[in-house]
Amino acid sequence: MITETCKIVKSVAKTVKNTTIFNDKLVDGTRSVKVWGFGAAEYKRCQTLLEAAGFKVKLIEREEKSHWDDRMIMFRRLHVTE
Repeated sequence: MITETCKIVKSVAKTVKNTTIFNDKLVDGTRSVKVWGFGAAEYKRCQTLLEAAGFKVKLIEREEKSHWDDRMIMFRRLHVTE
């Protein structure tokens, strides 16, 4: 079953090349959405569209050290209450 959350995220993903969507259900019932290929602007756009559709959305941003070198990388995902 494709969730309403996934439909909205896919509509944004169509505007970006080479994306992969991860839409996992968490223990507390929320959905964690991560999209390879998205930057901050795409996540903000999804957040705006999901909130307009009536969902409660929290943008998670976490900076971590890369596994391959010493760079710091920003990891983003959306936690959505459907």
